[in-house]
Amino acid sequence: MIKENVDRWLFASVSKFMYDRRQNITLYMEGQARTVTEEDYVQMRYNGPLWNQYNPVDYLLRVEINLLVCALMDEDTHKIYKMCGIFENALEESIPTYKYGDTPGVDDQSFLGCLLRQRSGGNQEIIVTHFGQVSPDVRVMQSTIEAHYLIDLRING
Repeated sequence: MIKENVDRWLFASVSKFMYDRRQNITLYMEGQARTVTEEDYVQMRYNGPLWNQYNPVDYLLRVEINLLVCALMDEDTHKIYKMCGIFENALEESIPTYKYGDTPGVDDQSFLGCLLRQRSGGNQEIIVTHFGQVSPDVRVMQSTIEAHYLIDLRING
């Protein structure tokens, strides 16, 4: 395993995992080019990994997944909560990661390990914050969903 590829593999794995569970909701990755349209959507931001090294080959990595949920205001006053529920459910206790990519000899699609949702006070927390209508002239409700994950990796190279 090559340390320089781990961040890319984790991001690719988390992105695919969330995309596969989005149901019919548009999902963007932060920084992804998109056209500005009047639609409900979720934008995912991935932070990390933060590296902690135990010995020359063993690491504990921490990653954070933040989701910005945006729902157009209409007659369905529960829509933002339904959208949040779909993505809260998607932030499962563990997320499998793989060596995704197209670099020959490096990205063989093999299993890397599982990201495990981090515990806080004995709970595996998913933090949801509802902001409501942030700007009075923009008819959009916004919420955020946040979860933190850990993964232990042995890296021999």
